[in-house]
Amino acid sequence: MEWAEIAVATTTAGAEAVAELLMRAGCAGTAIEDKLDLTAHDAQADWDYIEDAVYERYGDDVIVKGYLPADGRLMDQLAQVRADLADLKKMAGEIEGYDVGRAELSLSTLQEEDWANEWRKYYKPIRASRRIVVVPTWEDYEEKQGDLIIRMEPGMAFGTGTHETTRMCLGFLDELVRPGDVCIDIGCGTAILGIAAAKLGAREVLAIDRDRVAVRSAKENIALNGVDGIVRAVEGDLLSGQEVIEADVIVVNIIADVIIGLVPGLAPFLKKGGVIIASGIIRERCGEVVAAMEQAGYEVIEVRTEGEWNAVTCRLA
Repeated sequence: MEWAEIAVATTTAGAEAVAELLMRAGCAGTAIEDKLDLTAHDAQADWDYIEDAVYERYGDDVIVKGYLPADGRLMDQLAQVRADLADLKKMAGEIEGYDVGRAELSLSTLQEEDWANEWRKYYKPIRASRRIVVVPTWEDYEEKQGDLIIRMEPGMAFGTGTHETTRMCLGFLDELVRPGDVCIDIGCGTAILGIAAAKLGAREVLAIDRDRVAVRSAKENIALNGVDGIVRAVEGDLLSGQEVIEADVIVVNIIADVIIGLVPGLAPFLKKGGVIIASGIIRERCGEVVAAMEQAGYEVIEVRTEGEWNAVTCRLA
């Protein structure tokens, strides 16, 4: 099996958080290369002498490395890491004294310009819910009665339907979206969830992402699926600065920390009786998300689990 090595340049302070998000993305373990570890060992006389070349090889950044199989999930996993790193940098900027450095991702086993094509070999049509089938643009699919087909050209954005978090969102959307609904997709990536809502009958969908590359990908996929009159993709930082619209369904497929911080401010954007679908929640953090929803006055409807991931729905009472 071919593997992709992910290396993230950060700081000593940020190494633990980066290691955690790499493991959330699917890395079985991580390795941290930190020059301070060498100097600490040197001070403790664990060895007599370290050549200068060893220090120089480590450089100024702390490097956190993890490995992922170069298979059909790689696209989503890498996009998830990029999105999580962006959130980590934003959070660090709001906490005085917490510096995570560049928090930049690089690939060494697969060149970055190559993986966008490499994963195509593994990305096949996926039945993501009872009605929703996600089909890559380069694949043929024999449509069955009742199928709602989403054609995808993901580019470098998160959301192909292969990741558990996305599939759970699609399953909930299939059950909850009604004709004429208004929906909001926060952290939209490829806009796969917003497109699904439109195919299920939503009359208006706002899809938001802070990543300019993702917004461009979202717009291309929206046009590809013929729902550009329904789904509007915009660049934005969560709901900050967005005109308030009352939605029937809000879907948030990000990470637990962002969801916990976002939930209290969603009420003005949700109709009474409206539903929030929250996913991207690693199993160990699900209780915190549920508690945040209940504290904000929402009624938790259902928690679903797939692999290490949870998705939660709640209703504005």
